[in-house]
Amino acid sequence: MRSVVPAQGITKTTIDWLRRHARLLTLVTVLLAGIPQYVHAYTISQRGVSEVPTILAGDTILVNHAAYAVRLPYSKVQVFRTGVPQRGDMVLVALPTGGVAPKRVMAIPGDTIEVRDNRLIVNGASVPVIRLNRSAFEWVPAADRLGSVVVNELGHWVTYTPGRGAHRNHPPTHIENEEFFLLGDNRDESADSRTWGPLSANRILGKVLAVLATGPRESATRSR
Repeated sequence: MRSVVPAQGITKTTIDWLRRHARLLTLVTVLLAGIPQYVHAYTISQRGVSEVPTILAGDTILVNHAAYAVRLPYSKVQVFRTGVPQRGDMVLVALPTGGVAPKRVMAIPGDTIEVRDNRLIVNGASVPVIRLNRSAFEWVPAADRLGSVVVNELGHWVTYTPGRGAHRNHPPTHIENEEFFLLGDNRDESADSRTWGPLSANRILGKVLAVLATGPRESATRSR
């Protein structure tokens, strides 16, 4: 005597559903199979303070390498473009000096950007900032070199110390087609387009999806 009787109605319904959604299921399967090839994790070195306080030394970032272009797995051969970097995007770039690092896109093709005492002027207009309470960032370790000023600039944190950075001023620069102007959020401690000039689009390797707080943090109540 059988203790379990197959539910014929449910089985047929399931089969019908699978047939109707076969193409969708195939697409999802292909996408899931591609995730390990296009989403990679990178740990920031202990010297990597150019994006403080957004990313601290020792943090791990997740990067979508298919955010702007799909390349053949484990190669530099581009198959097709999927998007275009936008102002404010945190991206992973191949540095002109070698290696890779996260930087923020602050000017896109057609823009003219200038830096005056750490304030950005894009297409003749000052980028608005909101000054934040630096004491709210006491969790940033001293070794990560947070500036004396922290501001909200286009929805992300930027830090600097007035009068300190060697590149706190930068002349107006026009961004040509397939070029981008990149800056670090820690303006005094970042080597970026103020040093190298605009970078070509093919140096942008992907978009930072998330920051995992794997680096050290200080207690917000630590003594000064």
